[in-house]
Amino acid sequence: MLHRVAASQPKGIALLDGALGTELTSRGFDLKNELWSAVVLGTEEGDRAVQDVHEAYYRAGALICTTASYQAGDLAAFVRVLGLTEEESRRRVARSVQLCRRARDTVRPREGLVAASCGSYGASLPGGQEFHGNFGMSEAELEAFHMPRLAIVLAEGPDLIAFETLPEKTEAVAVCNAMRRHFPSMPYWVSFSAKSETEVSSGETFAECVAAVLASAVHPPEAIGINCTQPRYVSSLLRIGREAISQSPHPGTLLLCYPNAGAVWDGESQNWTGNGSSPEQWCQYTEEWVMCGAKILGGCCNTTPAHISLLKKVWL
Repeated sequence: MLHRVAASQPKGIALLDGALGTELTSRGFDLKNELWSAVVLGTEEGDRAVQDVHEAYYRAGALICTTASYQAGDLAAFVRVLGLTEEESRRRVARSVQLCRRARDTVRPREGLVAASCGSYGASLPGGQEFHGNFGMSEAELEAFHMPRLAIVLAEGPDLIAFETLPEKTEAVAVCNAMRRHFPSMPYWVSFSAKSETEVSSGETFAECVAAVLASAVHPPEAIGINCTQPRYVSSLLRIGREAISQSPHPGTLLLCYPNAGAVWDGESQNWTGNGSSPEQWCQYTEEWVMCGAKILGGCCNTTPAHISLLKKVWL
């Protein structure tokens, strides 16, 4: 799917959306809780805002938008935060796909795609653990964590799955195992958070993570890459990823990147600190990212529809 989508674009580059959570925060929603953007799902005001953000990104030029299910991996969090029943919690997660699809059908009904977001196990823990990793869990345990949310979102018919902000190799292999064993016909991508020009957040090298993800001959991800990472690290990581992909059993795997705007997440205060790049500064990086092999571009935290609009001017 993603090969076809990228190839259909004028310059061979497919555009993703930008941040959802920080866009909702800018609209006055308080997301400082275990559910983050998923906390607003199922309310009239929240549903309208989530759909509005999706529509803004599709209008700005995004071909693929990701759902508000990133931090909805632990269904019990809906019980703790909102006092919902398990069935009500499942409906809230399903709602994330429904809203994104509704936005797509409103703005880009013919070519727009819906990617169901599945954030790291670390996103369900306090302190921003998706930027640290080293969970001390087995592949089987991490696969079991991801399965309930996967089953819910896939029942709503998204076009593909986005495994995002994965900080370690073990979790990446676990989600690939889940897709191979249970959903062998569903396209997906795998994206890591990184802490340097060579390492993902756990300290493992990006090269070894790519090699591990692509080691299986059966149902690998269609794309692999980096998200919610400092833009200054991305070019080096893409070059490493391109080399690792070329040496894997799946040399046609696409590279994607959707870094944040350059600020740093403080897990204790649940705030972004430091000054991020302006849309113009951030967009200047993208020519080098494409030269390093990226075929799918977008933004993560603190990027906005303005960032994606600039991408459209350059790459469409």
